[in-house]
Formats: sequence, C-alpha cells, structure tokens
Amino acid sequence: MGEYLPDRAGIGVMDPDLLMGMRHFLAVYEQHFEEIAAGLVHAALISPNGAMALRHMSREQFEEQIRVSHPPVRKAILEGQWGPLLERQNLQGQTYADLGIRFQEWFDIVDKFQALLTPHLVQAFATDPIGLTAALAGMNRYLNLATREIARAYFDAARRQGVR
Repeated sequence: MGEYLPDRAGIGVMDPDLLMGMRHFLAVYEQHFEEIAAGLVHAALISPNGAMALRHMSREQFEEQIRVSHPPVRKAILEGQWGPLLERQNLQGQTYADLGIRFQEWFDIVDKFQALLTPHLVQAFATDPIGLTAALAGMNRYLNLATREIARAYFDAARRQGVR
C-alpha cells in the first residue's frame, strides 16, 4: 500500500490502494443494493436482536434509513466528501442511543450487511484475486470507519443519558 492521502474531512484514512478497494466494494454494493437492503430488513425482522431494534422504529423507518444512508457513502468514497457521511453516522449513533437500541442489536445488522455483500464481492472478483483482496479490504475499512463513528456517538449519547 502507498502513502496515506488526507481526505476532505481530515480523517486521513485513504491510501490510493485502499481507496481503489473502497470503490470496488461500492460498485458491487450498488449493483446489489436492493437485494442487500431487503436482506437487512428481513434479517432484522427474524433475528431476536434485529426484532428488538425494530421495536424502536417501524419497518418503513428502517428501510428509509437504509435508502438515505447510501448517497453520503457514495459521495465519500467517490468524491472524498466524508464530512456529510460522518455527520450522518454521528446522528445515527445518537438516534440509536436515544431510541434505547442496544449496541449489539445494531452491530448484528452490520454483521448481516457484511455477510450479504461478501458473496457478491467474491463472485464479482472471482478471476481477480488482487481486486477481490482490495474490495474486501475496502469493505472492511468502510465498516470499521462507520462502526467507529456510530459507536463513538452512541456511547457519548448513552453516557449523557446514563449507561445502559
């Protein structure tokens, strides 16, 4: 991997190889967006933790949250506009805490996202091991950044409300 490039939000996380991998991940995610979104909703409805999370918001609110969260991801990865995505993730973390959603309930959805997308990445890059490695690294980096930001905001809000 090469040198790290500063991004416009100042998080300094992207070297050119990792950014390429994030773009690979995004391209495959966008090709399968509707299927993955439906899989996340289904998983939330059937899993004990997901069902508990949905007790705090309607199925329609959850579906809308998935839809509106995608454009900032796209702008961050393709245009380097990380600020709006980080702000959205910060708001998500605060909202989850305000709704009383346990962190594990939300984290199970992140795990399901990864499980739904990984086979599509493998299929898309089956004949390109370097591309597959880059796409998987890009997906993991994106999820790490998202989890870190959402968790920070979640636990800050939970501390203000009293630890759950």
